[in-house]
Amino acid sequence: MTRQLVQRLAIEWGRPAARDVAPKRPLLKIDPERARAELRRACEMEEAERRSGHPLVVGAVVVLAWQLVGAGFVLASARTTDPVVGELLYQLAPAVGAAGGFFSAVVIYVRGAEHGEW
Repeated sequence: MTRQLVQRLAIEWGRPAARDVAPKRPLLKIDPERARAELRRACEMEEAERRSGHPLVVGAVVVLAWQLVGAGFVLASARTTDPVVGELLYQLAPAVGAAGGFFSAVVIYVRGAEHGEW
């Protein structure tokens, strides 16, 4: 309360308040066009840094997941007691692992090409 009163009285009497006595450095004037260009460049660099390598990492994880699903089919075929189901799982394992990984890699490549990443 006292501080506000002192500032108000200082303004009324035409004297600067104690905190306004220190000299202020002049601000640099930047051309608005240059400021917009710098901001745009900074945003583009941040976006590129955020996305760098992202499709490749996601693609590698998805392809690896398909390979693990195929390995899971092999393990499931070894655990089953029904020979027909075991043979079916054993035959499907390489198809699921290879085809799933291949088609996932193709989809990720097409998405990257659409976004202009390669």
